Amino acid sequence: MTLQVTVIIQGQDPKSGGISREGYEFTKISDIKNIFDLYKILPNKTAFDYILNFLSKKEWFFKSNLSNFGDIIHFLNYSMAPNKNIFTNKKVLITLHEAEFAPAGRGFRTHFRNYLNGISKRKFFYWLNHADFLVVNSTQTYNRLLNLYNLKKEKIVVINLGVDNSYKPLNKEDSSDDIGYVGGFGPHKRVEKLIKDFIDCSNKESNLKIAGRLTSQASKDFSKYTNNKRISFLGPIDESYMVNFYNSLKYFVSPTSHEGFGLPILEAVACGIPTFIYYDADITEEVAKYAIKIHRLEEIYQYDYSYLKKEFLKKSNEVRYLYSWNKMIEKTIELYRSLL
Repeated sequence: MTLQVTVIIQGQDPKSGGISREGYEFTKISDIKNIFDLYKILPNKTAFDYILNFLSKKEWFFKSNLSNFGDIIHFLNYSMAPNKNIFTNKKVLITLHEAEFAPAGRGFRTHFRNYLNGISKRKFFYWLNHADFLVVNSTQTYNRLLNLYNLKKEKIVVINLGVDNSYKPLNKEDSSDDIGYVGGFGPHKRVEKLIKDFIDCSNKESNLKIAGRLTSQASKDFSKYTNNKRISFLGPIDESYMVNFYNSLKYFVSPTSHEGFGLPILEAVACGIPTFIYYDADITEEVAKYAIKIHRLEEIYQYDYSYLKKEFLKKSNEVRYLYSWNKMIEKTIELYRSLL
């Protein structure tokens, strides 16, 4: 029986990170009414497109398609929702990846960026109070929402993201000495911190592989490192090769300052790769507990590698058992059924 549920996603490219990867997994659900990908319907090809979509086109799209929506409308990001609730007699679910609103990018002039941030902030607080249910990916976001805002516990449900069952250790010889990173390049990702730390390391035999879709700003910021033969910018890696990429590494390091979840960390651990995060990183305990905390990159060489491999093979088994996309989908479907 088809559930009368409409899901609004923000992209479905697994190479683009957690939110888009989550959207990709939702496209596999066969027993819901429909899915709309706003990144395809209203693409942001230029800054002008972004502004029009942000200010008016999304509102127009929702009003034009009210008759096509199910009894439940689930937005996988609050920024995809209209500024106010226009869905009469329908339940609205909003997935929040963090407990604060997401500011606009650095590509706009300060005064206009502040204007867009004001709209985004108002929308965040509107849906915080008017959504029928809030879905969060971690207990950290759950606890922060309760501590920061006057919300009822019953309104928030935690549904962790998952790891595909293809993410596992591959039988290979440990001949690589490569350190790797995969993910986004926003300021909080602190990729340049990792690069500078790598350059300062006393070990000059290792290489640094950085994977992910570079923004125009990141391309400018990192242009000064392109001549360093030990640092490679690989660009986005196809989903079919991701497991091989993780398994090609000796170490995986996430330099991020904070994450709503931290999917690449779990994926690396699922592949049995010794994984590190920085002590000052604010990452949910569900994920952080599987990584080793460091102050400086140099510290990764202080560990006995044979011991690390054994420990992370154990962690791989646990992560692959506890976190899967199938479990995420099952819990989400259970939530839908409870509301219909």
